[in-house]
Amino acid sequence: MHVPSADTGGATLFREVALSRRRARRRSAALDAKLRPLRRLRYAVKDRMASKRVHLFVKGRVQGVFFRAAAQREARRLGVTGWVKNRNDGSVEIVAEGEEDSIKEIVGWANHGPSAARVDHLDVRWRGYTGEFYEFAIVD
Repeated sequence: MHVPSADTGGATLFREVALSRRRARRRSAALDAKLRPLRRLRYAVKDRMASKRVHLFVKGRVQGVFFRAAAQREARRLGVTGWVKNRNDGSVEIVAEGEEDSIKEIVGWANHGPSAARVDHLDVRWRGYTGEFYEFAIVD
């Protein structure tokens, strides 16, 4: 293996490569600094304008028919976060957050639920988006 000595320009080559890398990092950092406000704005607008939260109370034959598992599967398919749980009165409660179109779809789905369920009444309460959930979970 040949190692260049200082008199053959190895040290000069090393300095040029290091300088080139530093310049590239500076350019990247400068571009990042210019784009950062735009990224923040994009996420802020997305969160405020298109994201919604809904609180649902589903009544009927909705326990013992895999309603919660089906709701979780549907929510994950739609990219919705939140939770679903059985209530002591025999109903099911759902809190869901996500894009407005996806939330409307989950509300539409909750009107009928899985095939074994019978939904008699759906109470829909729109709430302000909080962004507190990372996934859609079944709560005991």
